Amino acid sequence: MFRRILAFLMFLCGGIEAAPAPRYGVIVDNKVLATVRGQVITVVDVMKKLDMIFYQQFPQYRGSSEARFEFYRTNWRRVLEELVDRHLIVVMAEEKGFQITNGDIRQELEEMFGPNVMMNLYEAGLSMHEVHEMMKADILLRRVLSFYVRNPVFASITPEVVKQAYTEKSKELKGQASWVWRSVTIRAKEKDCPQEVASKVWIWLEKEHLPLEAVTSKLPSGIELVVSQPFHSEKKELAPNLRTVFQSLSVGSYSAPVAFTSKADAHQGWRCYIADEEKEGAVPSFAEMEQRVREELAGPEIEKRTKSFFDDLRKQYNVKQSVASEEWLAFEPFQLKPKA
Repeated sequence: MFRRILAFLMFLCGGIEAAPAPRYGVIVDNKVLATVRGQVITVVDVMKKLDMIFYQQFPQYRGSSEARFEFYRTNWRRVLEELVDRHLIVVMAEEKGFQITNGDIRQELEEMFGPNVMMNLYEAGLSMHEVHEMMKADILLRRVLSFYVRNPVFASITPEVVKQAYTEKSKELKGQASWVWRSVTIRAKEKDCPQEVASKVWIWLEKEHLPLEAVTSKLPSGIELVVSQPFHSEKKELAPNLRTVFQSLSVGSYSAPVAFTSKADAHQGWRCYIADEEKEGAVPSFAEMEQRVREELAGPEIEKRTKSFFDDLRKQYNVKQSVASEEWLAFEPFQLKPKA
């Protein structure tokens, strides 16, 4: 989810640099969204949690109202559900005697906001009290779910089940060979690169075994050579055309030039590929795979039990949602307005 949002924000803001002074402002329709044990959760409460996540995930965009609005609009319903769950966890944890120390919270604060906590909170528009309570709820959430959900699920997975799952996983992993490879790109500046030039480069590299530096010195004016960093790819992950190239290529050899079209300027260039190393698929040992196998076995059951756990909590504490179901999809608490 956040990767997709990051891609949108980079497009919206025109790159990775911090945005200029905002031309727009975010207008908030502050309604009560839910009530948990007599405590209301409002749009502003949700916005504060969104601000904390936004600061952590996208600090370079905190000056952009447009980026913040898009983040609010996309995530507010999900964050509301998380806030309800956290309120329920805090109530339950206090009843059950779970303890969180100020030291626990301070450590999380420094991990998220760095050593200069107060200054960074100020820049993010957050108060120490608000963030302190959010952190407390987050820590309680992890500990309660570990105690009531995660730990019981892992305890139910016997060594025999793990070994059987590892055996099945080994069959999948066996034979997943890979290549370590590079590409040599031959292109002209602001025009198509002639095929005969690419063919000469291939002959110099493959037939005459000239080093790349020597080949570069022999290039005609306006032609450049770009050598990529090494890539390590499983054979099954490669695009079909590249699999075909490498299947007929011995280690240390250069492929014949393959045409491509530059996305930057729509001109044709050429690439030769070199296979630096071919690795046979090795199956990791049981010791290397045990925890991963346990996690994969536990994942679906943890997800199922977590949902059931929170459904029961909502019934137990009589959670009331203030936005009626017919209004829910239409309600938009945030609006982006041009500044005067």
